[in-house]
Amino acid sequence: MNVTRADRSTLKEMFQTRYTLPFSLLLILLVFNSFRPDRLMPGGSFLLYFPTAILFVLLILWLRTPRKILSNPQTKLFFAFVVLMALDVPLARNPSRAFAQFTSILLYALIPYVVMVQFVDTSSKVEKYIRLFLILSLYFGFLGIIKKAKIALPVLADENDFALFMNILIPVGFFLGQEATTLKKKMFYYSTLIIFVLANVSSFSRGGLTGLVAVGLFLFYKSRRKLFSLLLFVFLIACIFSFAPQRYWDKIDTIWTQGAQEGTGRERIESWKAGWRMFLDNPILGVGPKNFGMWLPDYYIQYASKRPANMWGRVAHSLYFTLIPETGIVGTLLFAAMVWKNYKNYAYIVGLEKRKEGLFKKYLLDEKTADLVRLEIRKLNYLSLGYWGALIAFMTTGAFISVLWYGYFWMLTSFFVMTANAARKIEDTLIEKSLMKEGQDQTATNMRLALGGDSVR
Repeated sequence: MNVTRADRSTLKEMFQTRYTLPFSLLLILLVFNSFRPDRLMPGGSFLLYFPTAILFVLLILWLRTPRKILSNPQTKLFFAFVVLMALDVPLARNPSRAFAQFTSILLYALIPYVVMVQFVDTSSKVEKYIRLFLILSLYFGFLGIIKKAKIALPVLADENDFALFMNILIPVGFFLGQEATTLKKKMFYYSTLIIFVLANVSSFSRGGLTGLVAVGLFLFYKSRRKLFSLLLFVFLIACIFSFAPQRYWDKIDTIWTQGAQEGTGRERIESWKAGWRMFLDNPILGVGPKNFGMWLPDYYIQYASKRPANMWGRVAHSLYFTLIPETGIVGTLLFAAMVWKNYKNYAYIVGLEKRKEGLFKKYLLDEKTADLVRLEIRKLNYLSLGYWGALIAFMTTGAFISVLWYGYFWMLTSFFVMTANAARKIEDTLIEKSLMKEGQDQTATNMRLALGGDSVR
């Protein structure tokens, strides 16, 4: 059952990046979405539909692919969620808003999801895609610091939305720093933490600080070098105190001084109460995508300075109180199932990291082959830790922001799926080669027995 030199060569080829046309287009799309010349550069408006054109080409390539990767539970749940959105369109109070959101998720979330899962199909491709994603995101981090989190992109225009994105990036950078094997790489990835944390502070977002604390606790808990991580966090806290002006602390202080009794805190609580009553009246399918604001004046508990009519079209200021009333029990269960399956992917990869040495012994890998596979599994393990930290950032920061219909959750889900698929491909390859070797050995034994035993070599 020993893995031969030829087997090692096959594994090495599997770990090398092949820049196929679909993968290259995905990288180009990632670069474009990171710099958005159509919005951030003068005269860039002629490129407005360039990403859609790339997606269209990728969709054609996906349709022409004979063996489509559609068996993942998250994929099935995602399709079911999109079907639910379609069913909600004619039932919604404002069908046009519901239809617009349905088409947006279909075109800019589901299609990117299926093509990424299909074409980012090896550990080396996963690693390169995620590293490029983080590096390109530094552009937004620097831009946020310079412009005080005022970025001319719809998904980042609000300071709370910007803080959420920074919180998602922090754990990815941290665990890539933990995974790095050279001092130069470690310094680079740990430096990204400083950029993203200071960009978060630039947003003056109270929800962003809440998410940052949750992410920090997760990073410390999962860090394998607790003392180093503690020193790093002390340094980051010192950077925050030296960077943040007094106005930042004054705004953060309103978390305790205002609470839920006045200001935006009270408005959020009243909106959440309204969302809960919407859900109780529409428990199965909800009121439809983007229709929370259509019903809000009917359910909002009025306080003296506002009339319900002024609340028309406003959002729930919460991931959960958007999800529950707009998609009902069915949508909430589908969403929760996707979160759970993401966790299962994370747990599988972490488990593979823990049991890899046993696999090497079981399949009798020579030391060179074991080192090769060990390195790839280690990378995927740290990436999965980064994704889970990013999902924690999304779930905690999103508790105070209406981010259900943003692309972050679907993007992170695609990361979980394609990384778990790459890990399974490694394990399956080892099992397949082991079984082939066992079959060859058994055939040789049978031939020896048939021709007179051990005299035949």
